[in-house]
Amino acid sequence: MYKESIKWYNKALTKNAKDSETYVNRGTVFMVLKEYKKAAKDSRKAIKLNKKECLAFYNLSGSFFLRGKDKKAMKYCETALKLCPKNKDIQILINRIKAEI
Repeated sequence: MYKESIKWYNKALTKNAKDSETYVNRGTVFMVLKEYKKAAKDSRKAIKLNKKECLAFYNLSGSFFLRGKDKKAMKYCETALKLCPKNKDIQILINRIKAEI
């Protein structure tokens, strides 16, 4: 199911490679598949296209956190929280990262 999603996102990106939301969505699928480096790459691309892409910062933070890179994870999670201060998932992740640092 998730692998099929990747194919559809790839197809969408061939039609519009400047759609930050598609990169965010594909990055989210990569997170689910535990392909954290690919998730980070898509998150960075989404951020490059849209500096206010809250979920991209969240995914990037998670990809670093799940690879044991807590300080980088915190940096991106704090940015995500500034962009989306009421997002409970971001608040939960920030607390998890703080517990590890």
